[in-house]
Amino acid sequence: MFTVFRTLLIGQFRDAHTLFWTILLPFALLIGLGLWFDEPGCAERLLTVKPTIPGLALMLFALLLGSVCFTAVGFITGNLARNESDTSMISNLVCLPMLFASEAFYSLEHAPQWVKIASLLHPFSHFVDLLSAAVHGSRQADTWTSAAALAGFTAVCLAVAAATFRWDQEGVRCRFLVKD
Repeated sequence: MFTVFRTLLIGQFRDAHTLFWTILLPFALLIGLGLWFDEPGCAERLLTVKPTIPGLALMLFALLLGSVCFTAVGFITGNLARNESDTSMISNLVCLPMLFASEAFYSLEHAPQWVKIASLLHPFSHFVDLLSAAVHGSRQADTWTSAAALAGFTAVCLAVAAATFRWDQEGVRCRFLVKD
């Protein structure tokens, strides 16, 4: 495991182009934004994050659970598709509504009620809520509700991914529907 991790890091840091776009440019942009805004507290909010141990633990938990969940969603889209172009289409049909019906980019405070309800019916919204709670240090009951919902979605997505898995193109799409 250490060898794989070391090889990945060496590969990443060998390419100066990747190093510039992933580390140096975002850091320079944050510094520039911090210097641009004249509001007293804005520069500190842009440039500093004061992590806490519980916040970091919650973030690690959310990232682990979210990674497993969305990997399973990727397996589901790949299992249901017949070829590569179908995989892209199904993935977009599944992932884009999850992205836009969550609070990842904007608040849903003034959204219609049906959008708020739809945001609770997919895992990405709960993932964003967990990460937000980790960053802001919130320890509310909503945090545990989001964690339980994301864990439930992860279990369901893993079960569906396992049920729809097939080795060959002509294989059965849903094994639980076939009697042995």
